[in-house]
Amino acid sequence: KIQMRLFGWFSNIVNNNFLYITLHFLLLCRVLSKNELKKIDVQALASLSHLSSLDLSHNQIEEILTLNGLNQLQELFLQGNKINSIQEKALASMSNLITLNLNFNELMELPINVFEDLKNLRNLTLSSNQLESLAKDVFRPLSNLVKLHLDSNRLKILPEGIAYLKNLQYL
Repeated sequence: KIQMRLFGWFSNIVNNNFLYITLHFLLLCRVLSKNELKKIDVQALASLSHLSSLDLSHNQIEEILTLNGLNQLQELFLQGNKINSIQEKALASMSNLITLNLNFNELMELPINVFEDLKNLRNLTLSSNQLESLAKDVFRPLSNLVKLHLDSNRLKILPEGIAYLKNLQYL
């Protein structure tokens, strides 16, 4: 009975000490912030094609592997983790993504094709990482980007690829 109440009524599982979340949780929960999650169960996410928003912020996640099956996802919140690497095609299935928040992580670099399939992305937050430089073409696919947050990184110069962002209104 407790299990039915938990799964039937809550879509937010926040501020717990979960180390691992099963598929059953993921089918019903969109907010999994402030837990102790260390990795994303790629297989569990693959069956969540209907999900439009996913909040995995303020966990202990260190890397982003290829996240397949999230083709309806519009918002992905990964801020406040320990992410230090993103696989090159990790976000490829998220062509409907509008908002991606990666601030307060430990990213030092971004793969050149990391945003390749994110043509609908409008808001990208990369603040408070350890980015020292960005490849010229990393932003090329983001023709619809409106807001880009790069503050509090180690960038010495503005990335050349900013010129590709014709719709950018906020930097």
